[in-house]
Amino acid sequence: MSDTIREKIISATFPSRSYMYDLGPVTRGGNGEKVDQFVKAVSGHNYSTRDIATLSRAFFRGDEMVCDLISTGNVDWTLRMLKNQFVTQGCVQTEQEKFEKNLHSCLMIF
Repeated sequence: MSDTIREKIISATFPSRSYMYDLGPVTRGGNGEKVDQFVKAVSGHNYSTRDIATLSRAFFRGDEMVCDLISTGNVDWTLRMLKNQFVTQGCVQTEQEKFEKNLHSCLMIF
């Protein structure tokens, strides 16, 4: 555990449970720097452990665009997009597909 993560957990801006269950396995895979980046971005927002799990899945298993959005501070918006329930032609999409579809529709507005 890095000093940054230790500080965030001790100061109660990031839940230790989320680190143990959601980020611990990722850290063991050699992604320490990326985990630090995620913890810095998500800390202090008072997210539930379920929200942090959703964000971490998208951050570590999603594409680079999602990582960039979370890293640059668009965490609230990204979480809202990931939680939206889109149903397309009778099949429920994965979180990543929902996010990409919503992002595409938002970009079409601009």
